[in-house]
Amino acid sequence: MTSNSKHQPLAQIIGERLKVFRDERELRQSDIARAAVAAGLQWARSSVAALETGARNLSVEELILLPAVIANAGGWDKPLIPNDAVVTLTGDIRIRTENLPEAFSRLFEPEEASDDAKFFDPDENELMVLGQASGSRHSRGSRKSEETYLHGLRANVKRSTVRLARELYYRNAEWRHVMDAAFARSDLDIKIADRIDAPDGLDEFLLPVVVAHHLYGRSAEEERDRRADKEGSTYAGRSRQSARGHATRELIFEIQDAIAERWEELRQITSEVRLHWDDVSWLEHWYASPITSQIRVIEESKGEGG
Repeated sequence: MTSNSKHQPLAQIIGERLKVFRDERELRQSDIARAAVAAGLQWARSSVAALETGARNLSVEELILLPAVIANAGGWDKPLIPNDAVVTLTGDIRIRTENLPEAFSRLFEPEEASDDAKFFDPDENELMVLGQASGSRHSRGSRKSEETYLHGLRANVKRSTVRLARELYYRNAEWRHVMDAAFARSDLDIKIADRIDAPDGLDEFLLPVVVAHHLYGRSAEEERDRRADKEGSTYAGRSRQSARGHATRELIFEIQDAIAERWEELRQITSEVRLHWDDVSWLEHWYASPITSQIRVIEESKGEGG
């Protein structure tokens, strides 16, 4: 599993990273405590120990002062909060750490009501933090650059379009299971995504995850291990590592074949999206629209094409 194979509270992510920092710099917990005291925090060695084991939360004030703690302890050439982790906010609601700066920036800006705002996707249990849609987005001087905003918007549109493809062509895949696998980002899923071809405009990582769940009713990793461990399989007599390697090659072929079978239909979806690839308002509307509305757009485009 990769380091972002689970979603955790932010304090727990920071605690684990703090221990990595200490180990790399060969520091003791008492060294971190002294660095924290120098930054104005009333920490003892036990405070650091509790944070590293996930038994202690962080106040907002402590969170703000953490960079000073790291600096006082000698500095680090790595971020304390990695950008590839997933933070549990409350219950099943999660947010990717790469979206945290955008989320925090909202505290310093006025919020305008908008029906198009897409901050939380209930199907994915994820806080998306795209910013306010439509005209209000352009009025925020402290917002990320238009180029950065468009990049993030396109990425979420790609994921939304994969969900549409799942609704139309891969309905055996249960979306909640797909999202659990997507958040886990297993090494195998990453490997398969690197080997698979997909029409431009779809999330290259998420589509194979959807197809795997559609074909097997489980993740690619679970299916690979099932085949490798199955008694009397064609891998009998091989080492487990060898059997897993052969099963992986089979899965890549089967998933690619399933995508190829629907290539033209998938391209029909993505061509409509790509037609508006530089139109921020259209992309915002597409992303905020329910699947039924997206299907209607695709059907209308087919009618016009015919």
